[in-house]
Amino acid sequence: RVLTQVLPAYMEDLTMEEPASRIKAIKLLGAIFSVGTFSADFSQVFTEFKRRTSDKDADVRKAVVSVCHHLVAKRPELARSLMQDSWVVMGESREAPMCLLVVDADEGVRSEAVKAVLDLCQHNSDAVPPAFLQHVAERTMDKKAEVRHAAIQGLANLWQTYCAPFDMSELTKAQVEKFGWIPSKMVSLVNVSQDSKAFAINCLEETCLAAQAGRSSAE
Repeated sequence: RVLTQVLPAYMEDLTMEEPASRIKAIKLLGAIFSVGTFSADFSQVFTEFKRRTSDKDADVRKAVVSVCHHLVAKRPELARSLMQDSWVVMGESREAPMCLLVVDADEGVRSEAVKAVLDLCQHNSDAVPPAFLQHVAERTMDKKAEVRHAAIQGLANLWQTYCAPFDMSELTKAQVEKFGWIPSKMVSLVNVSQDSKAFAINCLEETCLAAQAGRSSAE
């Protein structure tokens, strides 16, 4: 009952002129949506929260990335609405919030979004849908080095976590389908730029192959 009275005020704060006020409202709503079924019970407020993916201020959009990361980490069942399902606002269909944020116009937002998604996947492989993981992997060819490096390092970490410690014959079909393409993706980057080539090779050697080398020596 209290939230029924308070949440509309938070929704108004999401559209206030000062970015700091919008960021504060985003963080407060994130804390509320992370418990119970409030994201469903107050769908209008949740929709307004998702609309901040197109906020004019990059820091506000970064706050959305941070809250989405927190929500999916704490409530994996929200991953679909934040990473996969399109939604409609004012008659216009939009992609899932994180789908928009990983291709944001601001390189800092893109970088934070890429890091958030790959970190979520590293801690819970089921949290990130396979198709969305492939979508994020395209940031390895981003025009900005900061974003490329975030994507390359994140993918290398996934391979190190889910594949490198095991013999390929020990991997499940689901593991192979979700992560098996990562080394070939890394190798393909040698043709993107000298910077990407050097960074990808370093990640392959230091991250992807290091665990396999350690397993082989142990055997």
